[in-house]
Amino acid sequence: MCRFLKFFADVGLSPNGLKKQALFRAQLNRCAAVPLSVLPNQKERQFSNARFQWILCNRIQAPQPCVASFQHERCTCPSAPVIGDDNGRHVRRCNGTDVQGFVHDGFRDETNVFLRSAGFAAVLEKKRLLPDEPSLRPADNWIPDWTIDGVRQKDHAVDGTHPVVETRWDSLSLPAQQQRAASVGVVAEESVVAKRNKKGSRREQEARGNDFSMEQRCLLRNIHFWPMAIEADGAMSKSFISFFNLVCDAANGLTGQNPAAFKNYWWKRLCCRFHQLNSAASLMAAGKIRKKLLRVPGVDPGVLQLGELQQDEPSHVCDRGSYRERASIRRRAPPSRARVRPLI
Repeated sequence: MCRFLKFFADVGLSPNGLKKQALFRAQLNRCAAVPLSVLPNQKERQFSNARFQWILCNRIQAPQPCVASFQHERCTCPSAPVIGDDNGRHVRRCNGTDVQGFVHDGFRDETNVFLRSAGFAAVLEKKRLLPDEPSLRPADNWIPDWTIDGVRQKDHAVDGTHPVVETRWDSLSLPAQQQRAASVGVVAEESVVAKRNKKGSRREQEARGNDFSMEQRCLLRNIHFWPMAIEADGAMSKSFISFFNLVCDAANGLTGQNPAAFKNYWWKRLCCRFHQLNSAASLMAAGKIRKKLLRVPGVDPGVLQLGELQQDEPSHVCDRGSYRERASIRRRAPPSRARVRPLI
């Protein structure tokens, strides 16, 4: 409680007080609490030490140990922020590390397993859904032949995105910053609207001869476009909650599974998987930034190579590899011949 009160006292005095409130508010969702409330009695719920430590530090807004050795250095990305200014959160969204697709693709694959477990013939990244734009794939997950009350289309294109709360924070107006600081899931809902209304570049509009949004283009092909968003801290859009509940209800009719048990199992599994992907992406990004900083003139490599509390790979993998390597060296080494001192 003392730490909580001190945090809000510091927020009121800080020039970035609204941003800190938004980051704190983003943690107040059901998904963010799942890794800290479930037992690791199943493989899907287990976290390595490094990943769980990252989740815990992010939850309480504490500095990330994975960036402790270079937290005062400036990143090599175009925005060039000081890495430690946001407790190490920058590494998760850094454009110079190219790890954003890791979370997107991993959660897309897990969603496809979820749909197939419910009895749907789901397909990943189905091509040529829009003949005018054959290279465009509006569906991360394609679900054919699914009848939903109130929806005329039977084919569904599910498109996911995972924004962060501090996206373009400095360019936001004061009311927009206040809204993010006061409400949970604002960025997720904004991302859903942006995906639904996406028209493409002017060149793309001229090529197809119209300025229709993505939703309108899918409707012309009798496809229900279903954009969904989960913020990097776990806040979910209303479209994702609706999608999840409908799939769980359909699992009973398609496969005869208990809807309550199916929903309980997959809710915990999807939440754990999402946080596993986010923490793994952040640790990988921290490793890539560290390697880039080692090549920057004027940075002491000895400082960046200090032992840290977090590793870029799961701790059990690192420990097992080093153990096997030492054991292999011992097996290959010739037997030592101790020199015996002659007795006098």
